[in-house]
Amino acid sequence: SCTPPAESCNARDDDCDGACDEDLGACRESVVRAYHDSLGGHLYTRDRGEIAAGGFRTESDPFFFVYPSPQPGLQPFHRCYLGRAHRLYTLDAGCEGSGAIYEGILGYVATSPTCGARPLHRLSARDNHFYTVDAAERDYAVSIGYVDEGIAVYVW
Repeated sequence: SCTPPAESCNARDDDCDGACDEDLGACRESVVRAYHDSLGGHLYTRDRGEIAAGGFRTESDPFFFVYPSPQPGLQPFHRCYLGRAHRLYTLDAGCEGSGAIYEGILGYVATSPTCGARPLHRLSARDNHFYTVDAAERDYAVSIGYVDEGIAVYVW
């Protein structure tokens, strides 16, 4: 049984209504998806200033949401620079042994469909990784040559 306390920012359903951290805008931060036309890579960032400074253009804002700080049951989602405009986003702080330059944590994510999180699909074509929350977009990317690497994490 659950005695509903006030909802708090903790990736849990505190008030027993089936949703987590609703109406708490400070709990999650939006991630923007941007694209570099000449280098062909995507950037996923919470820092909108980084987009123009790096020569990227915004594709989707917001694209998904992450927690900006650790929460119970969530894991850090690391960002690794592979060169050119290509990046790898992973649960592995060692950048999966790719030799990439570690750039830091994009945010905190779920590793299972919890608290209303949805899957973030990871695809690749050589050293270019592509991420999407849309199954139709995933399928289209596969049709043009990307390899579906499965669900990377769960985001909001």
